[in-house]
Amino acid sequence: MLQTDASINPCNSGGPLFGANGAVVGINTAVANGAGDTVAQGIGFAIPVDHAKELLAELRAGGTPHQQQPSSSYLGVTTITLTPPIRDAYGLIPETGVLVTGVAGGSPAQKAGLAPGDVVVAADGKSLSSAEQLAAVVSALKPGHPLKLQIVRGSTTTSATALLAAPPVTAG
Repeated sequence: MLQTDASINPCNSGGPLFGANGAVVGINTAVANGAGDTVAQGIGFAIPVDHAKELLAELRAGGTPHQQQPSSSYLGVTTITLTPPIRDAYGLIPETGVLVTGVAGGSPAQKAGLAPGDVVVAADGKSLSSAEQLAAVVSALKPGHPLKLQIVRGSTTTSATALLAAPPVTAG
């Protein structure tokens, strides 16, 4: 998914997302609502146009994308990149990682025991230094993949395994 600050509302979801050069770069799809107590405003998501093009043949044949195995997975966390100011403000120990700010109820993350305040420092053995890296790891995997996470909670380093799921269906 592409993240955008372009306004996405029920009347314009499914419309094109244009880049600065006027080319279509995505199809507006969803608006972030946040997870847990986290509130997200002005954050939208679009399906990358190259991914949409891959689905065209199936759509033209009368199928729907919902008949396919989802091509990406869902963890169910809201995260931010751990930066020195955030690290200092919250007294966190890791130098780099991904701070969990919210966990969706019933999500793979919640079932694995993740909680707000956790810092994810590695996924499937790969060190993480940004929220985008974690999102890329999750989206590259298929639903059902057991994602091994290394987490720092307080002063304790632990591990958890989240069984990734298909992204939830959102109305747009």
